[in-house]
Amino acid sequence: MNVGSWRVRSLTTDYPFVPLSLARRLTRSLCFSIPLNPASSSQSAPSAGSRPQDAPVKDHSKLVFADLAPAGRLRVRVEGKFFRVGDSKFFAKGVTYGPFAPTPDGDPFPVREQVLRDFAQIRELGANVLRVYHVPPRWILDLAQEFGLKLLVDVPWNKHLCFLDDERDRQAAREAVHAAAVRCAGHPAIFAISVVNEIPPDIVRWSGARAVADFIDGLIDAIKEVDPELLCTFGPIPTPEFLRPRLG
Repeated sequence: MNVGSWRVRSLTTDYPFVPLSLARRLTRSLCFSIPLNPASSSQSAPSAGSRPQDAPVKDHSKLVFADLAPAGRLRVRVEGKFFRVGDSKFFAKGVTYGPFAPTPDGDPFPVREQVLRDFAQIRELGANVLRVYHVPPRWILDLAQEFGLKLLVDVPWNKHLCFLDDERDRQAAREAVHAAAVRCAGHPAIFAISVVNEIPPDIVRWSGARAVADFIDGLIDAIKEVDPELLCTFGPIPTPEFLRPRLG
């Protein structure tokens, strides 16, 4: 795995951050949004279209994840070609979490009770990294830390527009990335921030790969000004060869 392309070993595959549907097929586990009933763990997986009865929220304080306990308290760093947490190598086993329909209050994440169930299932699945599509509030970061999970945070902004042609779009992107850095700065549950994901190829060709790469570098600089130790990345398309920012 490298910070630039986000190629990871996800569970038993080499896919980058496998969607839950694929993880479910690989592990014969239940979906995140369906609370897991411990009493039925010996039963076979439900057939398509069926849904098990909701189970009470687990007391997550009783869950023991000794192997990842230190990871919940320390930050991920890059050392050579490896990620490390403390003195140990950190091997990312990632799944996507979201995007979700907004709550009635406009929150892009589920309510706390559901997040508790989801995080418990994700850990039982064997994952240790979640990719999220909005900047999480502090309470989600704190819960992730309790469960020994790290978050890869995608920062949403209008990358589908010709943003280099309009200073207002560029400023909106800078502000979004800066706000994400302020919210995530110093928190040990953060794996990294992705400043942009999959800029459309026609936008890159229109504006020029070098100009787009320079703009990505500027977004990363905005994060490093807030937290120099915060890892950064971006999601390239169609291939990394088209964009080669310095990545901080």
